Amino acid sequence: MTTTSTNYQLDTEQTRAFWAANQADYFGAKNGAMLLYLVGDVLGKNILDAGAGDGSLMRMIKANNPGVNVRGIDLAPKDDSVETGDLTALPYEDASFDNAFCSEVVEHVSPEDTIKILSEIFRVLQPGTHLVLTVPYNERLEDALVACPDCNRVFHRYGHQQNFLESDIEKLAEQTGFEPVHILPVKMSRAKRYKFLGRGLLRSDWMAGRMRKMNGKRTLISVLRKPAG
Repeated sequence: MTTTSTNYQLDTEQTRAFWAANQADYFGAKNGAMLLYLVGDVLGKNILDAGAGDGSLMRMIKANNPGVNVRGIDLAPKDDSVETGDLTALPYEDASFDNAFCSEVVEHVSPEDTIKILSEIFRVLQPGTHLVLTVPYNERLEDALVACPDCNRVFHRYGHQQNFLESDIEKLAEQTGFEPVHILPVKMSRAKRYKFLGRGLLRSDWMAGRMRKMNGKRTLISVLRKPAG
C-alpha cells in the first residue's frame, strides 16, 4: 500500500471540508448496477452504505430489491436520505446490519482511519454476513498530484491518500477480523461489456487475470465476510 506525499494528509475535518465542496460523480451513480450484479448473491435485507455520498447506490439497491432496508451515512452527505456521521465511530449498535457497502471511501483516508472504519463496520455487522468494499486498483497516485498555489502544499486532485493491491485488502481483512471471499480487479466498462458471460465467469481467476493486465482505471471489488462464530 502506498500513500501520497506526507506534505499533505487530510484529517477528519479537512476530509469533511473537501467533500462538502466536491461535486464529483459518485461511484454508485456510474457503476452501482454492475457492482450489484457482481455481488448480488451476498446482498442482505438490512444494509448499511458507509460513505453513501449522494445516496445513488442506496436508491439503486432499494429499487431493485423491494422490502430491503438501506441506511446510508457519510461525513458530508449530498442527499437528505443520507445521515451525517463519522465512519470511524458509527452511531449504530453492534450487529445492526446483515450487509454493508463501503464504496470508493477508504482511499480518501489515512491507513489508520481505514482500520478504524473497517473495524466499525465489522462491529455493526451480524456474524456470518458480508462487507462489499471497493477501491481504485493499482492507482498511480503521483499522476494526479497537484500543488496549492497559495500554500504550495502537494495533494491528490481527488483527495486520494492510498493505493491498493489485492495483498493490501488481504492484510486489512486480517487486521480487522474479516475473511476474504472475493478480491477482484475489475475494469468496469469491460465488465459491463462482458456481462453476458455471467457472474461466475466475471468473478473467475481467469477473468481477474485479464482485468489485472488491462490499462486505465480499474476498481478492486472485495467481498469480505465477518466470521459466523
